[in-house]
Amino acid sequence: MCRITPKTLANAIHELSRMSVGDQQLLADEIYRAQPNLLASVLALSSFDVHVSRIEFALRSLLLIFLAMKRSGHTWPIITEDHQAECFKELTDWMIDSEKPKTARELRVEAQRSLKHPEKYLFAHVLSETRDYLARLPTALESDRYVMFAVFNLVECIARPQSGELTRR
Repeated sequence: MCRITPKTLANAIHELSRMSVGDQQLLADEIYRAQPNLLASVLALSSFDVHVSRIEFALRSLLLIFLAMKRSGHTWPIITEDHQAECFKELTDWMIDSEKPKTARELRVEAQRSLKHPEKYLFAHVLSETRDYLARLPTALESDRYVMFAVFNLVECIARPQSGELTRR
């Protein structure tokens, strides 16, 4: 069951679109207090020689995801570094597997996986935004892969909270 509904996601998208830079900075401060490891995973992109303009996409994605989390009526536990690593391993295993040639049956199974994603609306939105973002880039860089992994790992971490600790407010 999705905790982030289409309506919640739409409201978060609208709210973020109306935020000033100052409002976004305040939201980033709130993320630092509530989910410091998620923020750190985006800021760490600079250590992989990711240009600041590309980090901005990941940061904007985090702002949106956090707004959706806040507006969902649920409280997420602090995402730990260990949980991020577990989600990242699952994500990379899936991404590596998705690059292999597939039979028609395997493609159907993969499509069903997306439809059964615990946060399928958020996943679909982030997938669409990431595709649009990558298509707009003048030149693809190897470091863009890091941005993609970071953004999708944010989704995975909140879609699969550790130890079922998610609570309803």
